[in-house]
Amino acid sequence: MVRAGQRGRGLGARLLDAALGWARGAPGVRRVDLIVFADNAAAVGLYRSRGFTEEGRRAGAWLDPDGGLRDDLLMALIVPD
Repeated sequence: MVRAGQRGRGLGARLLDAALGWARGAPGVRRVDLIVFADNAAAVGLYRSRGFTEEGRRAGAWLDPDGGLRDDLLMALIVPD
């Protein structure tokens, strides 16, 4: 997660790219999974741009402080050999 005041500067993309670079070079890593709030369009777009696909949605998986419920998405990327 990138702190709210630092978003929109490409930090998340750089962090994700570094993690995926590590995963691609690590023996035995074949898959990277993540969970993201379904309404976080910026994050979902970033993950899709790097090849992640949605594998599921958990409706009402998170309780906000105001009592509302938020869905999350389960996303995954198969790491090529």
